[in-house]
Amino acid sequence: MYIKNFYTPKYTKDYKLLEQNYHTRRQAELEKTFQTPEYWQILNRAEEAKKNSGCILTLKDGNTQKEIHVKLKAERIIPEGLNPSTTYEIYDGLTKAGYVTLEEFPDGAYIAKVENMKQELYGGVDKLAMKLAVANCEKRGLKHFNITGDAINNSHAIHYLSGMRFGEINNKYIAERAKALYGTNDVNKIVKSIIAETPKNGRYYTAHLGCVNMHLMKTAIKNIMEYLKKHPVLV
Repeated sequence: MYIKNFYTPKYTKDYKLLEQNYHTRRQAELEKTFQTPEYWQILNRAEEAKKNSGCILTLKDGNTQKEIHVKLKAERIIPEGLNPSTTYEIYDGLTKAGYVTLEEFPDGAYIAKVENMKQELYGGVDKLAMKLAVANCEKRGLKHFNITGDAINNSHAIHYLSGMRFGEINNKYIAERAKALYGTNDVNKIVKSIIAETPKNGRYYTAHLGCVNMHLMKTAIKNIMEYLKKHPVLV
């Protein structure tokens, strides 16, 4: 019994011609689409939205810095018997620059973790964390809220510059040592003096102050809320 082989040179030639014609038509359709006003309106809106986004970090390039727009990937979990928490991963293209984890309370948000994964390359993760905390509360429908957290290691000065203010030192030994070194155990005064005495572009060493609770000033919250009206970080 003879079975005709459809994969003849003629069939292959015709198939390639059909495929070529299809790609030619698709290319013509795409070029026509790119020339339509609707396409450019969509593209312009996307560029405008990116320009107006408040998701900004600073990119360090030698001795200069420039602002860049970054994207977020959010994951919210609701553990049984605990407060919900949301982690915002921060991406510059495919590069993960850092992340911010917020614990969500009925009266605000607690900044549980702020991590800059590439400190030699990026800056401003702490400032973005404040914006995310305020935006998170607003998105949950809160009108009056508190933004709190804890400063540890050498983060006190960075948080202070971002608008955070500190409570009292809970550790008696650390409080006494601070009083002996600085003449006061007021963390806000101590950190302010450390910032003033640190050379430009130098690192702020504050780890000796231990873990100190902090809160975002009401004026800072108000300023961020006004900023977010024009430059949203969560949509």
